[in-house]
Amino acid sequence: DLCGAWIRILDPAQGNTVSGFATDLDWSPVDLKVGADGLLYYLVGPGGPNGALFKIDYTNSPPNITLNPSDQSVRAGQPAQFIVSASGPPPLSYQWQRDGANISGAISNVYALASVTPADDGAAFRCVVANWFGSVTSNPALLLVTTNHNPVPAISAPVGGTLYRAGDTILYAGLANDAEDGALPASAFSWTIVFHHATHTHPFLGPINGVTDGSFTIPTMGETSTNVWYRIELTVTDTAGAVGTSFVDILPRTSTITLASVPAGLQVTFDGQPMTTPTSIGSVVGMIRTLGIICPQLVDSVNYGFVAWSDAGDAVHNITTPESNATYTAVYHPPVISCPRELVVECTNPSGTQVFFEAGTASDLCDTNITISCAPASGSLFPPGVTTVACTAVDGSGNQTSCAFTVTVADTTPPVIICPADINVNIDPDQCSATVTYPTPAASDNWY
Repeated sequence: DLCGAWIRILDPAQGNTVSGFATDLDWSPVDLKVGADGLLYYLVGPGGPNGALFKIDYTNSPPNITLNPSDQSVRAGQPAQFIVSASGPPPLSYQWQRDGANISGAISNVYALASVTPADDGAAFRCVVANWFGSVTSNPALLLVTTNHNPVPAISAPVGGTLYRAGDTILYAGLANDAEDGALPASAFSWTIVFHHATHTHPFLGPINGVTDGSFTIPTMGETSTNVWYRIELTVTDTAGAVGTSFVDILPRTSTITLASVPAGLQVTFDGQPMTTPTSIGSVVGMIRTLGIICPQLVDSVNYGFVAWSDAGDAVHNITTPESNATYTAVYHPPVISCPRELVVECTNPSGTQVFFEAGTASDLCDTNITISCAPASGSLFPPGVTTVACTAVDGSGNQTSCAFTVTVADTTPPVIICPADINVNIDPDQCSATVTYPTPAASDNWY
């Protein structure tokens, strides 16, 4: 059937009875033929790889055991469980046996005893797995029942829930008692310290065998999240091989690091990652974190360079997460240019005076490749009066800043006059005056 994706058997010898042959085919059949090899082939129609030919291969083999049940050693009163796994054409059926006899109702691949007794000691359990083509029997698994009690460990240090700082040295110690052996010696002890982060774990230390106490140091670098903790696990084993376990968790002491900038809203880096201020990050006390800057930064057409951190650290420097919440502020400033002072020079020529001056100084905290230009330039001819000089500093990134000053060409020198030489005139005795002719005095000035 194309739409139903099935193949069925019509048996005329049985009154045209219909029975299932193949269902839930991957692709819908449109034709069915028996090949020369005696196998059945069907042709795929629309909805699949149109025109593809598939072979129906029917394997009639009995089950195969892929996992035998394993021996169990259990203390009286405790549960025991046996598991078998098998493969083969379905459906598979299971029947557990005890000492060769079927166990009523034990017909899954798992057989469990809720509470074993001394009478179960030495019993052999196996499973018979069957399908339409045969059956197979697993290897037997022995149940050993012991009256030996598990040892009881106790961790005396640290106390569960103890808060730690990165860099702290954690002391651990414990003891153990056993109903049969009494106080267990150090040789029975095994310690493991596991680092937990969120929902997963990382091995940290151990196993450390043969000691009842010891210590370890919390790293100051590594995982920086706050959802972390350490689990200290103690396992003890008595002379009969019975095992007891115990653990305690120690938790991190945390604080909040806030990153800010002046002006607000600029970027810094935290552990190498860029962050826009202000922002806050939780951190385990004592963990080493790295503060850094991004320089230059262009904001609202203003180029900002780094000046200083509020803790006086270098542009990139490490900090140790403090006990209490703390703020670290990066101070930024745009490039700065400083023009010369106002200049007043004496006029030396009516057409102007040649004036030389220093171009000023400029600083850019992110770029030392700075050029300064002024207009009019130093060495130009400045006319009498006041002239404004504009200077511009440009860094290697093309960012610029400007300033201005004035040059005044002033006339403070009086004009120069040259009089004729003294003149002596002799007059007649009968005359009281005389006409005197003298040359016009010569005069000059630096302005006119």
